[in-house]
Amino acid sequence: MREIDFIFCENLSRLTYCNPFLPLRIQLEKECLGLKGDDNCEVWHIGMDPMASRPAIVPIKEKASQTLKTFQGWIQQGGVLDDEKFRLYEDLVTFELYHMVHQDLEPLIDIGAKGRSAHLKEVWQRFSNAYSIHFSPTFLGEVKGPGAEHLFACSYQIRKAFIHTFGFIAGRSEPAIKLRASIWQSLFTHDPLRYRKHLYRSLPLHTTLITGPSGTGKELVARAIGMSGYQAFDSSSMTFEGDDSPIYTEMNLSALPANLVESELFGHAKGAFTGALKDRIGRLEACPAQGSIFIDEIGEIDESIQVKLLRVLQERTFQRVGENGNRKFMGKCLVATNRDLEHEIQQGTFRRDLYYRLCSDQIRTPSLRSILQSEPEELLSFLHYIAKKSLPDEACEAPVREAETWIRENLPEDYPWHGNFRELEQCFNNLLIRGDYQPSTLDSASESDPWLFSISKGDLTADELLNVYCQRLHDKLGSFEEAGRALGIDPRTVKSRALKA
Repeated sequence: MREIDFIFCENLSRLTYCNPFLPLRIQLEKECLGLKGDDNCEVWHIGMDPMASRPAIVPIKEKASQTLKTFQGWIQQGGVLDDEKFRLYEDLVTFELYHMVHQDLEPLIDIGAKGRSAHLKEVWQRFSNAYSIHFSPTFLGEVKGPGAEHLFACSYQIRKAFIHTFGFIAGRSEPAIKLRASIWQSLFTHDPLRYRKHLYRSLPLHTTLITGPSGTGKELVARAIGMSGYQAFDSSSMTFEGDDSPIYTEMNLSALPANLVESELFGHAKGAFTGALKDRIGRLEACPAQGSIFIDEIGEIDESIQVKLLRVLQERTFQRVGENGNRKFMGKCLVATNRDLEHEIQQGTFRRDLYYRLCSDQIRTPSLRSILQSEPEELLSFLHYIAKKSLPDEACEAPVREAETWIRENLPEDYPWHGNFRELEQCFNNLLIRGDYQPSTLDSASESDPWLFSISKGDLTADELLNVYCQRLHDKLGSFEEAGRALGIDPRTVKSRALKA
């Protein structure tokens, strides 16, 4: 009988639970195949089509299947499953089951997909049958597996998260790679095995704060997270929990009159104020426990509503306007701002206690300028993405090439793109319609960079100034070591200050 390759099992276990958007993924694929770091192996990389099979995964799957059979034979021959060996066995099965159905799970992501019910039943049947075999008492005795329905729900969430993260966050530059990896951590933490076992229900109770310059896609980050939450699976009804409710909803505070924000967020009772002719369900109440609500421009919220939102995040209860009874909110809250909330706290316009409730999980979106400095060729892929919004695929190539040529010939290499992706989209549309683009003469400091505006007003302390400068230099140079070298200080100091910015 063949011996179990426990080194492969351990590498596969790490691969199963690693962040797929970090370079470690590629290294672990090589280690699973017994390749050296400098071997020329066409492993999966960030720039590939997310729907395509990764070449390295094919032989890894074959090796995993063979190892699983060997493992089961060893158990039947009397091999003893201690905690460590069971962990490796369970991870082998988890890998096997996910890759057996992951492509078939994609059509289920679209709730309105034709034939969803029949397709879901067929996929679940194959999954549950294989689960019953691999976690059969024939192999495991009294040892229990993680539960077929839960493992199926986790597989579905992983597929949703991969498709949405790759779909909403374009590019293959280092900042784009880091942003995707950061989104994945928000969904599954740095320890996905712990998430699968213990945190899958409670993690959504942690708010995610998304910061970054205006026009850098904070709402896309929110969508990727909000549309990729955990939904328990019920095999008796053949449904995922929450499928009959809106899983993700957005609310832009700056688009609403101040007197309507409270009613829109919390709802109101009939007669609560003039014009309240009937009861109204607010966004929080309409959000199911498996859903997410995205509140944009959180830095502009009135202090009276800040107090009520703090209660929602602390106690998970709220009241409709004009009511005394408490209602529950158990969904995930995502918020975004381009303002410096610490500065707003010092100015007395934002509550410190609310800020600390918001920042247990933070993501910062990179500026367009930092992305293009890291990977100049990204300009072409972004222009293609913009062009597809208004042109059929076959008509995109010429306008995109024309726009790229115009930008490279008429704008400086270090053009700041103060409006970020929104400005690039405006630039493309101007070139498409008029064949020319005139950059805005608006005061960039006041319009798109609150930090520079604060400098111009003299509002920043020396510490605040250095914190943000460290963060921005890190974004520009790509590493704390390079930023430390440029500033003439220890890279650890740069990192400490950048994280406070």
